[in-house]
Amino acid sequence: MSAPLPSTKVEVSNNYVHVGELSGSALYSAMWNALTPQCPDPKPGSNASCASNGAVVKDVSTVVGTEMTVGQPTFTIDDSFYKSTQERDAMLGAAVNAFQQSASGNKSCSSVPWLELDGACPHDKRAVSPPSGSCTGHATLCNAANSISVQLNEANEAEAAWMNIDIAWELGSGTPAWLEFACELIIDAIGALLTSAAPEVAPEDWALLGEVLPCCEGSCIGGGGDSSADAAAAAAHATSQPPLSPSRPAL
Repeated sequence: MSAPLPSTKVEVSNNYVHVGELSGSALYSAMWNALTPQCPDPKPGSNASCASNGAVVKDVSTVVGTEMTVGQPTFTIDDSFYKSTQERDAMLGAAVNAFQQSASGNKSCSSVPWLELDGACPHDKRAVSPPSGSCTGHATLCNAANSISVQLNEANEAEAAWMNIDIAWELGSGTPAWLEFACELIIDAIGALLTSAAPEVAPEDWALLGEVLPCCEGSCIGGGGDSSADAAAAAAHATSQPPLSPSRPAL
């Protein structure tokens, strides 16, 4: 009989946050670079936690109505605990991987047209200028889960480390032109991505996670959840985003 292995639960919120045109490797780098300074190395023989200061990524393009504008996502680690840099890096890599994947593909993103009437063409790399002098183009806007929680359990199922991250979006006025998201439609893709190490995490550190179980809030796909019920729940959540404050014991 083989010895039990550690396991990690990565829980993705059913509620969305807008991230504008921030997606793919740019989103991964922005989130990783924003959060790593918040999480110090633990001192020898001691544990550590991340600061709960929100880290802002400025000037992310989006579309309101038909006009290009900018907003800013804020990443906040509201609760965390780890005993080594390896645990910290593995959990942070899993969280950022999951968030990046939640804002990917045609389930979370859509091409949205925009129109600039002043003729200034500030987005000329993507624009086509009609005879009228106005500028038109398309922007790929994405939404993602508004919180990611990672819980690392030891082989005896005792909780070893955790990290809860909230994501918010600030926009001066108006509503972004694309606001659809459903966790259950992208959780399989998140699970597939979590089978390999995040780019900044050493494979041996990633191995600390053991078996990784991706979950939508309240239900783990592939872990005994009812996918048909989950799909129905997704429809109810796709256009709502009540405040969410994940707490470690709820995982």
